[in-house]
Amino acid sequence: MSWGIRTTLCACLVINTVAAVNRLARSRTSRLSTMANCLEFSEYLPSRWEADWLQKADSLPQSICDTMQQESRQAKVWLDGVASHDVPKYSPETKMFWNSLYHVDIWSFYKYRDVCSENERYVHVPIEPAVGLLRNPFATPCISFDPKQQVIDVQDREYLLLAPSTMTEYFPGRKLLFDLGTGTSFDSSLQWFVEKYQHRGVIFDEIWSWEARETNPHAYWQSVPDAWVPKLHFYNTFATENSNLSAPLGIILDQYKAGDFIVVKLDIDNEELESKIVQSLLGVSHALGEIFFEKHFDAPEMRPYFGPGLTTDLKGTLQMFHQFRSAGVRLHYWP
Repeated sequence: MSWGIRTTLCACLVINTVAAVNRLARSRTSRLSTMANCLEFSEYLPSRWEADWLQKADSLPQSICDTMQQESRQAKVWLDGVASHDVPKYSPETKMFWNSLYHVDIWSFYKYRDVCSENERYVHVPIEPAVGLLRNPFATPCISFDPKQQVIDVQDREYLLLAPSTMTEYFPGRKLLFDLGTGTSFDSSLQWFVEKYQHRGVIFDEIWSWEARETNPHAYWQSVPDAWVPKLHFYNTFATENSNLSAPLGIILDQYKAGDFIVVKLDIDNEELESKIVQSLLGVSHALGEIFFEKHFDAPEMRPYFGPGLTTDLKGTLQMFHQFRSAGVRLHYWP
């Protein structure tokens, strides 16, 4: 599907948003240390592209990959936008990219009310659209539409648009990371998170991680950089939806204070358990800054990776993402 890009509208939206966030963050630095976060969720604004996929997901006339091939222009704008956004601070040098790439037809936005402003003010923060297989649109199994381009791994993460540093500055509390399905070494996913967020000025104060596969404790801790050893809590067991103090939900309830910025990653390869956990997290959505979730769903393109017998299809997955995002949760699809 092709449609006109409303560049002028988007340029005004993004310029006003970024300028407001930067100006207010600078003017209230001394006040932020003594108050809760200044951003109050107002509404989620899915892009036209995302809304289109939510409507048509259960009645595609062709495969998901073939449909995305027809929408490769939008997909390229998406990836170019992430690449241009991956800078530690907004600056005049990046203004050109924001103006040309952040189209409201393609990008979805969270609208927040700045409750610390003396005047009524709203800011809009972009997020990648929930479309197609929800992962990199040019990655395997949707082999690149350009035969000359190198194959992109199915677990590529370069499509993810993390919260900008100008947003996280509104959260003056601790920065906490929860990794459910962390892998058997620090560099499996934790390394990516600490580096990506550090690039945005976010240094995690504490990290909790869970891994169900039996892991050699000596080898695991040998993989952890010295700086993170005192901050990391590693559980070599299943993560559950329970609220006890060895489960993610229980620790979040115990640790969270207004103003904290909490990041959760969920990738445990168990459809029933992951659904229970993510629904339990919806009950504490006010405490969550961002969630990264690999939802396992049934689609012909993903059966070689997810296997057969899954009960949720693409339509159900897109509906779940819309539910979470509409509740104010910055929910990303983890590959």
